[in-house]
Amino acid sequence: MGGVDFQYIDASMWFKNMDIILNYFKNMTSHNVVYSTPSCYLEAVRQNKDVQYPIKKDDFFPMPWRGKADTGRDTSPPDPLLSVSFASLQRTSGSQTTGRLSGQKSQKVITMKRAVAVAQHHDAVTGTAKAA
Repeated sequence: MGGVDFQYIDASMWFKNMDIILNYFKNMTSHNVVYSTPSCYLEAVRQNKDVQYPIKKDDFFPMPWRGKADTGRDTSPPDPLLSVSFASLQRTSGSQTTGRLSGQKSQKVITMKRAVAVAQHHDAVTGTAKAA
């Protein structure tokens, strides 16, 4: 269901569909399925003493996918990564400043927010997009 880029644009549609699934589990099974957060999930994992989870100590990258591996993230020049990081800081401060002054975000801040979001995507980093 999830995991496809740019498929979460209409959040209300996703929540309506998830509510259908949650209600099914609530009414048709003995399982308790709820919306949660990563911290709640990790706390539940930590409390489950019956399962021993391995501790991963090596690097997660490169990520293999269908016989290929994303290595560009680790070998990309640092300048684009630094630029994206700096733009993210500017976007955050611009958003906070304009929000406090006017009570609403300016169109320039919204445009920058979208640009930073695309630039932060893993496929935007040089060398990580999957080639045909």
